[in-house]
Amino acid sequence: MNAAESMKTVRSLFDQSNWRYEMGEDECVVVAGFHDQCGSFDITARIAESPACLFVLCRLPLSVPEPKRPMVSEALNRANFARLVGFFEMDPATGRIYCRASLPLDGAELSIEQVAYVLAGVVQRTSAYHRAFARLVFADDLSPAEVIAEVDLDERESDSSSAS
Repeated sequence: MNAAESMKTVRSLFDQSNWRYEMGEDECVVVAGFHDQCGSFDITARIAESPACLFVLCRLPLSVPEPKRPMVSEALNRANFARLVGFFEMDPATGRIYCRASLPLDGAELSIEQVAYVLAGVVQRTSAYHRAFARLVFADDLSPAEVIAEVDLDERESDSSSAS
């Protein structure tokens, strides 16, 4: 499956989900956004050709001031530990935080289910952890370990209540 065909699959998911989006300058990029109780988030889905890959990137609406970056970096590391989809990173020059995920394609056909899984992973992790990162930036009441432990506990409780 070539990049254009893979991008049709990505756009199909956005269309089926009633997500507004725009095509980037490159025909293999979709730019969208989503809102939750914590804010508005920019999300980009791109099909790279070499290596062939679906790449999803979500920018959190938060710039970390330089003095807070070491503490937030620790929280990002803790949030990333033992995760399968959706990894956080911070641009060291700007303090911008991103959640990213990728799915290697290597000539395989991309399904809507695969796109949904990767996109949902990024959206769910962004929504779950944004408040913790903001708390580290704007409040001094908890350590990086404590803010991440709170999110992890909330996720475990949510998972166990939905399994019941």
